Amino acid sequence: MESVLVMPKPLPMQVILQECLYYDPETGELMWQLPDVQSRVVAGTRFGSKTSPGSGSNSTKYYYAGMFKGVTYYAHRLIWMYMTGKDPGNLMVDHINSQVDISLEVIIFLVLASGFAGFVDSIAGGGGLIQLPSLLISMPNTAPSLLLGTNKLPSFLGTLGATASYLRRVKPDFKLAFIMAIPAFVGSGLGANAATRIPKDAFKPLILFLLIGVAMYTWRKKELGLVENFRFARRHQVGMGAVAGLIIGFYDGIFGPGTGSFLMLILVALLGFAFLQASVTAKIVNLATNLGAIVVFGFHGKIMWILGLTMAVGNITGGFLGARWAIKGGSALIRKVFLIVTFILIIRLAYDTFLRS
Repeated sequence: MESVLVMPKPLPMQVILQECLYYDPETGELMWQLPDVQSRVVAGTRFGSKTSPGSGSNSTKYYYAGMFKGVTYYAHRLIWMYMTGKDPGNLMVDHINSQVDISLEVIIFLVLASGFAGFVDSIAGGGGLIQLPSLLISMPNTAPSLLLGTNKLPSFLGTLGATASYLRRVKPDFKLAFIMAIPAFVGSGLGANAATRIPKDAFKPLILFLLIGVAMYTWRKKELGLVENFRFARRHQVGMGAVAGLIIGFYDGIFGPGTGSFLMLILVALLGFAFLQASVTAKIVNLATNLGAIVVFGFHGKIMWILGLTMAVGNITGGFLGARWAIKGGSALIRKVFLIVTFILIIRLAYDTFLRS
């Protein structure tokens, strides 16, 4: 086999690749699903083997390359044709050692989107409605699990910055926050671990109807969350908070968008907090859910660290500005933003559940 491919070769047609090969976007592996006599391979084996793209024998970087119909190709170029139906020609289209090549324009777009996501999320949650779709749109041929993992890094750092801003002016219920955060951390890790095993679409109709109920209840209760109105004894409040933290943490790990909205709902509608105090308490719990997911995704190599840290610059900036605006506007402002974010999430889930093919 050639160790170096100097010039890109014209690629086989997409229909031929899809007939002979199978690409798993979760693992990034290109597999043979039909035997190839010319390449001397059997069905079920991985396409190609590691080969250094450079001339130095000590290079630690590598591509996968192999024979297809008697011709040597890089696996990542076949994957691009397999997924898009387009021959990339001389473009750098994929990765070396799992590091995805991203254009400057895409990086700028993702930093700006992350900044807006951090701004919205710091006020009433829902930043995942902006940041994760931005990753999916700008990097359509990257494994979804890699994007889910990368999304958690700027979310965590942005929430950390927003929380620090809140704590300068607002005193949260630290005991309840930590009691919710511990099971939320565990639940998030379990959810992230199950993210590639459970059909997430099955949850969408239930989540959709729950959110509709949340929006209607908050809309009709004009006074909801404007002032504190505790309904339960402290021990019952703590117990319900711990159970809610575990469930919402699992949801954040396996699905994500709307986590902040559900946390706000529990704290305001069920436990009786005002929106301002609920927002900072929810941030502490959300830190735990993001951290739990980062641990699991990072362990499985599903985070693009450089991209995530770059996006975090925008998220931290947006979170700082959003927290200052929320503190100035108080619970009334947060209630309005909460309703807007919830309605957007309802539209997003309705589209995903009933309209997307």
